[in-house]
Amino acid sequence: MQSPIGLRALGAQRLGLLRPWKTFNPSKKGLAIAALFLSFVYLASSPCQARDYYISPTGDGTTGLSWSTALRHIPPLNFGISPIQPGDRIILDGGVRGVTYTTALDIGVSGTATNPITIMQSPEPGHNGRVTLSGFVGGAQVRLPVGVRMAGSHIRMYGSRRGGLRISDYLFQGVAVTGSNNWLSNLEIAGVYGPIINPSKSPGLGLLFAGNNNVYKCLDIFNCLLMAQQGFPTSESNSEFDRCWFFDTYNRSAGGFVVNGGREDSRVEVSNCVFGPGLAQGLINKSASGFLAVNGSLFLNASQDNVLLAETAGTSRTVLRRNTAFMTDANNLGLPHNNLNYNGNGNLTVVNSIFYGGLIRAEAAARARVSGNFQYNVLGNTVLLAPALVDPQFREASVIRALQGATPLKEQAGTNFALADSSPATGKGARATAVSILNKAFTSFFVP
Repeated sequence: MQSPIGLRALGAQRLGLLRPWKTFNPSKKGLAIAALFLSFVYLASSPCQARDYYISPTGDGTTGLSWSTALRHIPPLNFGISPIQPGDRIILDGGVRGVTYTTALDIGVSGTATNPITIMQSPEPGHNGRVTLSGFVGGAQVRLPVGVRMAGSHIRMYGSRRGGLRISDYLFQGVAVTGSNNWLSNLEIAGVYGPIINPSKSPGLGLLFAGNNNVYKCLDIFNCLLMAQQGFPTSESNSEFDRCWFFDTYNRSAGGFVVNGGREDSRVEVSNCVFGPGLAQGLINKSASGFLAVNGSLFLNASQDNVLLAETAGTSRTVLRRNTAFMTDANNLGLPHNNLNYNGNGNLTVVNSIFYGGLIRAEAAARARVSGNFQYNVLGNTVLLAPALVDPQFREASVIRALQGATPLKEQAGTNFALADSSPATGKGARATAVSILNKAFTSFFVP
């Protein structure tokens, strides 16, 4: 935590009390008192000026208004005690090669629509190394429970480039968003993995998303027990994901992206994302009501289900539009796996999508609104999505045919599912045809 002196300085500078003053002239005592009184009246009746607060382990911990006077820790962000006001920016020093802060942020303050509060990796040369918020305390054996609790609204939290702000190695949740009108971008969330026995919290959850009108762009979430899950909404809930990657670097039983819905005014929209490789399930919809739309996304060889629609009976709606879902003939254990697993309870629409390999698991009585889909090398219910099996003709067709469940995940992640120029499926399938479209450094995640 910031030292008491540093916090007092923050509060004082907010009131304008740290400006230099001329030597006091006793003969002008009354005028000085009047001027001081008028300055406080002005401050009380006008909005405070937004400030940039610099955070760096090399600062002197005083005012935080420059790198030399930077605060050594992120100031409290709890409502009622935080010096941070709407419009303020907290700029995190990444040094030249990266800086790690052992911390847990409890964000209860809020900005406004025109003056959001910003928490960001510095883009400035010499300070723009990767910023890591770490849950490790006193070594790898002890971890903080939650990395970032975002209960406030109108918060912007982002890295200056993809993966520039990393949140890792927490026990229960990496990021938990319950406020509204927030924007998170270029975050890497990883290493949230337990414990398994945890009745009061979601164990090993990378991202818990709730609240309303929240936007998540360019997130990489991996190596958690569960990458992302919607909290059970208690009021209107609208979440948007764009260009995110959910995966694991090992073939484990990790879950991908879970939608819980439960309200008619719950809406989750996912666009141009990649699910896999290394996941047990890519996308899971367990809603009784609400709306899920997945557009332009790639599902990459989950060991159990690429898409699992396990809605309870109700009014839940799922729309899959222009997606590509690929599976090898068997998973990494040599067992069959499901490209689409649909229990028939929800209201399913599938448009202009490509399903290649695996099982289409659905009862013969299951119904869906479908048009323009391609399916090839699939088993199971082969009439639910399209009337025939037609090869979509990928550009890297020979590479794709050679993929097996035991193919290293790095190789699977490096495969491009773009269509050949002569493809009969032109204009259909994912826009995010390869992991490299989202993250050019994708090979660095996999060892070897």
